[in-house]
Amino acid sequence: MLPSLLNALSAIHRLRQCQRIIDTNQAVDYLENRFNSYRLLALYQHLFPDEFKNSTAAPYPEDLNNPDSHSPLEIEFLYLVSQNLFPIWELQIENAYEERFYQIPLMPMGCDWIGHEDIESLRSGWQILLPLSTEGYYWLESVEGTDWYECEFGVSWQAIAHPKDINAQLLKKLSCRAAKPLKFLPLALQLLDYESNNIWLDYCATNQPEVSLPWTVENIKFLQREWQNAKVILDQVYNLIEWLEQDLINHFELVLGIWNISSLLK
Repeated sequence: MLPSLLNALSAIHRLRQCQRIIDTNQAVDYLENRFNSYRLLALYQHLFPDEFKNSTAAPYPEDLNNPDSHSPLEIEFLYLVSQNLFPIWELQIENAYEERFYQIPLMPMGCDWIGHEDIESLRSGWQILLPLSTEGYYWLESVEGTDWYECEFGVSWQAIAHPKDINAQLLKKLSCRAAKPLKFLPLALQLLDYESNNIWLDYCATNQPEVSLPWTVENIKFLQREWQNAKVILDQVYNLIEWLEQDLINHFELVLGIWNISSLLK
């Protein structure tokens, strides 16, 4: 005996489950779609059993003409992940009504200055640190121009040691000996160079690394751990950025002093 059909929408959805498959490509697409849906719901039940049990959201897409759209129940799961495990942008979740997430969506949570359309929209604390990073130094020399930096901050380009001349161990040692916000200078420069070894902080919106993480419990737990570590790093780094912005020029002189000394014993 067929299960009772709750409403017309569920009836149509069940009929579409029996749709005729015309060719192998359509068959593959259909199976990938179904597998993704079942996997997300299985993860929902595993990670949030109480919410899954009490949910009244429909398990089938509202847009019956778009097989790639996620169901309300799947989108409910995405919101729970974002609220409890790691961030998913609201816009990304809204897009899930139109397109299916076959991989876990990532988003840049670090400085991601390369992803800024206008560098001047970047916080001044980050801007003034740019020439102390390898990527930032190259970018200012070859793209934006050093004149902009000198005009913006009144710092001579020639007064800044090249990043390749810096003794990284000495920089770290001197930073740790200085006042506490300066302790986080090497960490801030790692973010500017996308070299923090944290997936959330090294992800760039415009120059995306080849990161592909399927929906699995292991990958979700990995991203959750990475996000917890990222939050600690961001708290430390923004301690430095906010301190810099309290007295930008004078505080940067202290940073520059440590920076240039670190180039003398390369």
